[in-house]
Amino acid sequence: FTPSAEQVASMEAVALSYAMPYGPAIALLPHTGLRCSEMCALRVEDVRRIGGAAAAAVVGGAAVVGEVRYVLYVANAKNHRARNVPVTRRGCQILAAYLADREEESPAASTEWLFPTARGRCITRKDVEEKMRAIRERAGVPEMTAHAMRRYYCTQAILAGVSPAEVSKFVGHTNLGTLDRYYQPTGEQLVGTLEKAGL
Repeated sequence: FTPSAEQVASMEAVALSYAMPYGPAIALLPHTGLRCSEMCALRVEDVRRIGGAAAAAVVGGAAVVGEVRYVLYVANAKNHRARNVPVTRRGCQILAAYLADREEESPAASTEWLFPTARGRCITRKDVEEKMRAIRERAGVPEMTAHAMRRYYCTQAILAGVSPAEVSKFVGHTNLGTLDRYYQPTGEQLVGTLEKAGL
């Protein structure tokens, strides 16, 4: 199952109504392609900010401030190979809002974990999956899983023109053939790809 953009948006809206840190962590999954365990294990230092106020470009003679983009450094990967993962534009918006809220509201903001519990420990995969069950039922997408959101990230990246080899690196696949199981575009998406190419 690879969710549609509408299903992801529905899931995201419900997730963001949930308390920190679980809601934002779940809302970020389809925008990072991370495994649930990788999201849980992120530290604050793993968030790399690129661009923003310091990245001004000259466009048409005027200085334009660039948007903030993030790359996540995944040190604790399933295959024991660290990697950098670019976050989608929407994911960057969610992450920026979460980081601002975390500074203001979280009693555990001083902890090293990006998504800390009230006791300052990292959230666990079991807890995230438990919260996700409730969120997906409320969102009306009962088949949504962290794995499905990973497939969504892969499919969207490939449809946007990112090479399969690059996407494979983003999601931590050591074998390019593994990506075949993740890239599952709908008929409408395939037609859209041809239309973008002018075919």
